[in-house]
Amino acid sequence: MPSNGKAAFVCASAAVISSVLLLLILAPVQQTQGYSNGAPTVSCGDMIPQHGVDAQFGPSPFLIHLMDGEIVLMDNSVHLELRSSDPQIAFEGYFIMAFDKNDHSAHPRPIGRFKQSANDVKVIDCPGGMQNAVTHSTNVKKSSVTLEWFPPENYSGQVVFRTTFVKGKSTFWVKQESKSVSFVMETTSKGSPKAPMTQKGSGSSSSSTVWAGLIAASLLAFLLVR
Repeated sequence: MPSNGKAAFVCASAAVISSVLLLLILAPVQQTQGYSNGAPTVSCGDMIPQHGVDAQFGPSPFLIHLMDGEIVLMDNSVHLELRSSDPQIAFEGYFIMAFDKNDHSAHPRPIGRFKQSANDVKVIDCPGGMQNAVTHSTNVKKSSVTLEWFPPENYSGQVVFRTTFVKGKSTFWVKQESKSVSFVMETTSKGSPKAPMTQKGSGSSSSSTVWAGLIAASLLAFLLVR
């Protein structure tokens, strides 16, 4: 092989080796940093971030606050707040879905849908529905995120919200579960004010009975006089 050709071959080989080494170096870094613009749809199944490290198993400093309480009227929305229990601890990312509490299958499907809003919220479609999951749109540190979720039409079961919180890089907690929210049919409260009306009605009935007795006594006295 001519010297020029040999030199070119060596340079090309060195470039290929350098590129491969660069990819090998950068790939773990990308996995460790995670996804700055939100969780990928591949995480819909297990809710595990594709960071290349294991999740935390200790208590999470983050929680899911049910702003509307644990009982909600059928077809009403639920307002949630993802927040830190310590103002000094922030989270960079999150991934949340809603599930029927009684769905104990191996692969429960998320239900309902989330509303798109502007405060670092990105709604995505996981298998089985549309707009049924929410993740972060930036990895800016945050101490609170507010969300709104709508149940399926005429849903009357119990829902739990499961969230993966990402504190940063290799620190995250998977499937942190909220308290359950029960959806109930609207009940009328008009029955309670009827009690005084019932008492008034019974008093009126007693008064009528007294008057009837007086009239009967008067008639009897009139007949006896005759």
